[in-house]
Amino acid sequence: MDVDVARHGAVTAAIRHHLDDHRHLVLGTRTPQRRGNAGAIGQRDPQRIDGFDGKRKLGSYHGRYPQMLLLNVRITRAFAAQSRFAFFMPNANRSSAAALPPTAPVTRSWLRRTSRQHILFRPERCYLASHGSGSGADNQEFPMTIQSKFSGLGTDAAPGQEVRQLAGGIEPLLRGDAIPGRPVDFSHGDVDAFTPTPGSFEVFSAGVEAGGKQAYTEYRGDFGIREQLAGRLAGFTGAPVDASDGLIITPGTQGALFLAVAATVSRGDKVAIVQPDYFANRKLVEFCEGEMLPVRMDYATTEGRSGLDLGQLEGAFRSGAKVFLFSNPNNPAGVVYSREEIEAIVALASRYDVTVIVDQLYARLLYSGVDYTHLRAQKLDAEKIVTIMGPSKTESLSGYRLGVAFGSREIIARMEKLQAIVSLRAGGYSQAVLRTWFDEPAGWMDQRIRQHQAIRDDLLKVFRAISGLQVRTTEAGSYIFPALPRLSVRGGDFVRILRLQAGVIVTPGTEFSPFAENSVRLNFSQDHAAAVAACERLVALVDRYRA
Repeated sequence: MDVDVARHGAVTAAIRHHLDDHRHLVLGTRTPQRRGNAGAIGQRDPQRIDGFDGKRKLGSYHGRYPQMLLLNVRITRAFAAQSRFAFFMPNANRSSAAALPPTAPVTRSWLRRTSRQHILFRPERCYLASHGSGSGADNQEFPMTIQSKFSGLGTDAAPGQEVRQLAGGIEPLLRGDAIPGRPVDFSHGDVDAFTPTPGSFEVFSAGVEAGGKQAYTEYRGDFGIREQLAGRLAGFTGAPVDASDGLIITPGTQGALFLAVAATVSRGDKVAIVQPDYFANRKLVEFCEGEMLPVRMDYATTEGRSGLDLGQLEGAFRSGAKVFLFSNPNNPAGVVYSREEIEAIVALASRYDVTVIVDQLYARLLYSGVDYTHLRAQKLDAEKIVTIMGPSKTESLSGYRLGVAFGSREIIARMEKLQAIVSLRAGGYSQAVLRTWFDEPAGWMDQRIRQHQAIRDDLLKVFRAISGLQVRTTEAGSYIFPALPRLSVRGGDFVRILRLQAGVIVTPGTEFSPFAENSVRLNFSQDHAAAVAACERLVALVDRYRA
């Protein structure tokens, strides 16, 4: 019988997520009776797919051999030359992925020896994964090309880039009429609904009036501002901050993240990242030609902690991960790591000598009853950790493009050297705005948290009223990450349908994990009434497009 994409979403989402922009993928099946070229992957009933539309039948299941593959992928030499990904997917058994050899190159010889129970994902280079006899290039590897390196930085589905998503081809999927309502862009916060910190523009203007003194700071930022921030950040995180050598001001937290990854990851280095987590983490590791070691976070069915699989994390560290990169609170799920999880991360990082980069962008926006444990306040070597924060979200100062990274003096020094050739410095006049950070008027932050919590609670009511939709209560930050019931259209197509028929923009879950195709992320830092009405339109379309 035929095997449909939706039947094995976890596996096919991984293909779809990474191969959407590629061409000439040959799919087919293989049975145990056929050997040699005739039985090579893709040689039985192959079909050439120009663009993976997620709706085709992807192979056939042979009843006599249920243990054999549901889906085989042959990566041809031409395809390998233009892509950095190679997949070998004999069946939909995700649990077997952990058995993959951590360092063995994927070659014909390896494929002949290995079990057919593996899911192969090698992001740092592309290998010839043909299983049949041929040219004899048993151990040929294809290095990443400049084209493939940048193709992995796709921006069309990234937050704020929805205008680049074309509506062409979606019309045959549409059902019913558009639902009227005020458009809402949940891909980012609304700084009109939640205005910037009081006094921020006045401080910026004073910086402009200061002229060259403020415009041309040292590369890591104005020392007076860094000195002021060091005391405030130390008080907030519970550990000292070295204003002179251990702190850098960057063009946004995104800039800090890029500098931190580039300062710690080079070609072939292994990096443990969480799935799901911030969409740029994966892209930055791939761009630096590192090897990702994914670690599952079972946020949906866990309470009181993030759900990080600590066993997988230790496995990644044991396999040679040099860096662990994660966000806390988690973006997109909005969950907070428990004290026990943070202590376990610290213990494992110390045991395996792993550098930790933690993105704490939303650490100030904690909801009632939620405790937060700062990683840098634990017993971890100060030279093995970098913390990233900024005032762009909770404080609505995103337009000033400001972030900070603090921690390891050696890593901060590398980040400054890289910043010197990328942007020189964070905007000098914008740096002045950091004088307002952690110095808001009394009660201002408490009120902002209450306002966001009220929106969160109302959105949870809307989502939980619909059957089949799963959503965990956001513990911190302004993201909610519902998993939708099974739909009759692909997750990516539903995101486009939402924009066209409901005026609602969300970020597809596959930006954060290849296994989150049925999820969408919403930033609910919006006008309260408009956000609730938009989510009501969203769930109405979920019902309309149910499978």
